[in-house]
Amino acid sequence: MSARNIIKLFGGIKAMAKKAGIPPGSISNWWNTDRIPHWRIDAIEHAAAANGIDISTALAAQPDATLSQPKSKPKNIGSTHV
Repeated sequence: MSARNIIKLFGGIKAMAKKAGIPPGSISNWWNTDRIPHWRIDAIEHAAAANGIDISTALAAQPDATLSQPKSKPKNIGSTHV
């Protein structure tokens, strides 16, 4: 399921913003990119539970690509002196 479908379960961008306490501009960005930052999932799950919205199936069916993953930092391989 896409990020857009999760937003729809909340009743749209403005409704989700109000229920989750997240700026509407952020949620609008999720709508446009069809991605939700991984670090926002806990807040979304909490807001869904507090408002009687079941998103467990939506999150379970959501492909990993729908959740924005943190960018990995390049590994410091150190200097090589010969």
